[in-house]
Amino acid sequence: MKKKAFSLIELIIVLAIISMVLSIAFLKSGAYFKIKEKKEAQNLLADINYCRQKSLSSGYDYKIEFIGNNYKIKKYGGDLVKDVDLSFLKAASTYTIRFKPTGPVVDAQTIKFISNNGEYKIYISPIGGRIRIDE
Repeated sequence: MKKKAFSLIELIIVLAIISMVLSIAFLKSGAYFKIKEKKEAQNLLADINYCRQKSLSSGYDYKIEFIGNNYKIKKYGGDLVKDVDLSFLKAASTYTIRFKPTGPVVDAQTIKFISNNGEYKIYISPIGGRIRIDE
């Protein structure tokens, strides 16, 4: 009697081999690092918004300092709130942005970040404190 179908074990082995080949191709293509880089940029944007909201809600000035691949959120003239090391992004220069509790932003500017896949620009408007990112 001839057997014309595949057994379950054979199918599982073939699927495992295909998934390993695809995962190696995914890592070699650099797509994984692009995804991590975009996630890091989104977290950076969220932290800038956090700094702005913290200033508005607490009634104190808060600032965020960008130096190389590190940024710090501080209460102006006081305590360190958050210190973050970036893995994929690096500030093109040294930047300091200060958020006032009444809404305006001191030293509002465009912040440039350099990565392996290009450049990110974060725009902060001086009056309303609107924050947006371009890739």
